[in-house]
Amino acid sequence: MPQKSPSPATRRPAVRLNVIIFCMALSGICLLAFKTIPRALTDSADFAVYYCTGRAWGMGENPYFWQFNISDGGFDADPYRIRLEDEKIRNVRSGKGDWPEYGDITTWFDEIHTPLPITYYTGGAPTDLLDDAMTPPPALPLLGLFGIFSWPIAKTCWLILNLLLILFMIDGLTRLVGAKPAGSIGILLLFITFCLAAVHTCIGLGQLTIAAVACIIWAEVWRREGRTILPGLVLAVGIALKPQMAGVFLIWWLVRQKLRASVWTIMALVILTSLSVSWLNLGGSHWLTDLQANIHQFFNGGRGDFTAQPVGYQFLNLAYPLYLVFGHLEIARAAAWTICLVGVGFLIHFARRPLDTLDELAVIGSIGLLSLLAVYNRLYGAVWLVVPLAWGICQAFKGQRLGKVVCLLCVPFLLPGPSILNYLAAQGYVGKTIAENPVWKIILVPHQIYLLAAILCCLIAGLARSAKVNQYEQLQSPR
Repeated sequence: MPQKSPSPATRRPAVRLNVIIFCMALSGICLLAFKTIPRALTDSADFAVYYCTGRAWGMGENPYFWQFNISDGGFDADPYRIRLEDEKIRNVRSGKGDWPEYGDITTWFDEIHTPLPITYYTGGAPTDLLDDAMTPPPALPLLGLFGIFSWPIAKTCWLILNLLLILFMIDGLTRLVGAKPAGSIGILLLFITFCLAAVHTCIGLGQLTIAAVACIIWAEVWRREGRTILPGLVLAVGIALKPQMAGVFLIWWLVRQKLRASVWTIMALVILTSLSVSWLNLGGSHWLTDLQANIHQFFNGGRGDFTAQPVGYQFLNLAYPLYLVFGHLEIARAAAWTICLVGVGFLIHFARRPLDTLDELAVIGSIGLLSLLAVYNRLYGAVWLVVPLAWGICQAFKGQRLGKVVCLLCVPFLLPGPSILNYLAAQGYVGKTIAENPVWKIILVPHQIYLLAAILCCLIAGLARSAKVNQYEQLQSPR
């Protein structure tokens, strides 16, 4: 018998999906080609710090104590990143000395600096240049590989690697959900990923987040395939690059008694740390003291301190809006950790049973979201949304409402919403009365933090529903 052609009502969802995929592809490709890639090739501001840190380590220098070269008449448009091991600079950093007069500063610097060739900084003042590196020691041998190359080659290689890692990331996610990379789920997820504002921020700045997320995903893929060495090594690389994001997954493996892979992760981290620290100690520098000073400065009056700097809109951790509510940092941190621990409790409760593919993905997504909300993370950390998105798209294809809700909650992340709102207020496009209103400051500007919390609740609700279904099926099955 001749087969019936699909009815218009049946074809309509497929047509809508194709239109969405086409629009996503077009916007993502245009943004990537005309803005993000040129920005990465000309800027890569964060990767410049990582590059210089790795290069300094490879040359036997102290990567946690360096400054910028200064030329006559101000700062060079493209100055050299330099290391300064001098008592004058140490006195300034410790508060025992002062910067020289502006007219004498060039001679003062020229007498003491040892240049490391990197073209990076474009402006600022001497007091702004003390915000030094906090790269964890295990990451230094990995970043030192890029220090072999010149700066233009290194940032181009990192750009290409980031683009490839996004493809590997999507391939890994489709494997986790049992879908085909070239199928509807894989293609839709790929184009949505390239439309996420956080992804473009990571590529443009040369951040390490994409690499860390890819390492976490592939560690899970290979662990589920029954391997032990490869997932352990890959997770170790992720932890070295982004410990605040990937470190919780080692804890989760230990809780779930994935001991063999965990042992390989710990061994790899010990080897990387030993190699890094041994090379640092051979240089005879005060690297540990300088690293501690950099961390203290960053979180106490530096760019990581939203109580002292107007950069709170860049944060994803829950403590920021709670600080705006309570006005006390310690109370805000305690409240944020309490909320996150409650989430951990629900997660452990619903994940005690054997998990199917999508349930495990929900657990992975929840762990990553909890790490974003609990500790220091900026807007580019929202790259992690690719994991909840994969879960949401799969559930939406099955007709589940929670999956559709997760997809809708991810839509605002296609734009850098907090940055846009902050820009509108700073430029006066929003009235002063509105910009200083608590609703604007506490609810509207940090809206992405609440969206992450809502996505987390959806994932945990999905786990709870799946647990009920599993319990019901066990009761109905014949004994």
